[in-house]
Amino acid sequence: MLTEFAYRPRALDLGDVFTRRREAYHARLAAPAPDAGAAHTIHDSPAHKEAGLAERLAYDAFRRASLLDGLFGGDAPLDPVDPWRAALAAHGATRCHARVEPAGDGAVITLTPEVGAAPGLLEKRVSIAGSVVRADYRVTCVEPARWAVQWNVALTGGDAPGRYLTLPGSPSLGSRGRVGDVQSVTLVDEWIGVRAQLAWSPRAELAWGPVETVSVSESGFERIYQGLALLLAWPLAGGPTVLWTSLTVSGG
Repeated sequence: MLTEFAYRPRALDLGDVFTRRREAYHARLAAPAPDAGAAHTIHDSPAHKEAGLAERLAYDAFRRASLLDGLFGGDAPLDPVDPWRAALAAHGATRCHARVEPAGDGAVITLTPEVGAAPGLLEKRVSIAGSVVRADYRVTCVEPARWAVQWNVALTGGDAPGRYLTLPGSPSLGSRGRVGDVQSVTLVDEWIGVRAQLAWSPRAELAWGPVETVSVSESGFERIYQGLALLLAWPLAGGPTVLWTSLTVSGG
C-alpha cells in the first residue's frame, strides 16, 4: 500500500487520510444529548452538532492508504469507502515478497504474495517517478470475478467551493457517486492550486465516497471530513488479466 505521497511545491500530503479507529469517547455517543435549555455540568455528555452521529461510527479493517486491492465475487455494487467486508481476498494484509530496483529518479517495486496467501495468482509492480505513482497488475483468476483497487486522497476540503471531480456535474470532493466505463478522473482543489489525476486501463467502474470520522471538542461531537476514497473495479473473465492505475499530481 501507499501511505505517504507529498506534493512538495504546495507542502501537501495527499496520503494524509485518517484511519478510522475505535476511540474511548465513542461510547459516550450513545448517551442522550443534553437539553439545550437546561443547566449543564462538566459531567454531561457533549452536545451533538447533528443527528445520527452514532450511526456514522465505522472502523477500518486496514490502515487507510492507497493501492489497497482485492478480489471480489458477484456483481453487487461495492462500497468505495469500505469494500473489504465483501472481498474474497483483501490484499491490504497479505504478506508479500518485494524486489526493489532503482529507475532514474525513482524506483520500481515488484510485489508477489507468499505462497497460499491469495486464491489467484498476482503480480503487482509499483513505479515511482517524480510526481507520478503507477501500479501495474497481472491477475490470474480461475473463475470469473472482479478486481478492485482503492485510492484514498486528501486535498484541503470536501464540500467546499473549488473542490470537485472532473465528472458530469462537477461533484464535490465530499460527495458520493458511481459511474461506469471511464478511464480517468481529476480531483481539483482550486484553493491550494493542486490537480490530482487518476488514470487507469482498461476502462473500469469508478465509485467514490467521503472518509469521515466522528470527533469531540469542547463544543460537542461533530463529523470531520478526512479525504476521498475512490474505488476502481474491473471484471475478470478467468485467466490472466493485465491492468494499471496511476496518480499524477500537478499545480494548477
